[in-house]
Amino acid sequence: MDRMFPLHPGEKMSRVDNYILTAPCLTSDLFLEDLNKRLAELGNFKGSSFVAVHDAAGGPKNLEANVYLAAMNWTEQSLVVQAIVDTLAANPNLYGKECFQLFVQGQEDDKFREVTFATQMSHGNDS
Repeated sequence: MDRMFPLHPGEKMSRVDNYILTAPCLTSDLFLEDLNKRLAELGNFKGSSFVAVHDAAGGPKNLEANVYLAAMNWTEQSLVVQAIVDTLAANPNLYGKECFQLFVQGQEDDKFREVTFATQMSHGNDS
């Protein structure tokens, strides 16, 4: 059975951006929890959140950095950046903003690019 969705010409059903956030090794698990809470507050939605993947890295050694991934649908990049900045600012003695890096691959992008933690950023496809 074919289902037709009420889309306008040129409109897409989804716009997924992929995010990689790196942090210093042994960053507290509370950082991830606080980040996801702040993201939900700013976006007024549930379900879009970062997950920790550094413990799943292969090889004979442990990864010496924390790595978090997220794939978010219809979420403005500025909102993601603001959630990270707010989370870091809430605990300035625990987290140095300069030790964190964010990479984003927009829906139409072929590769990831580094994003600065400036609050006036726009969506990943608007470079």
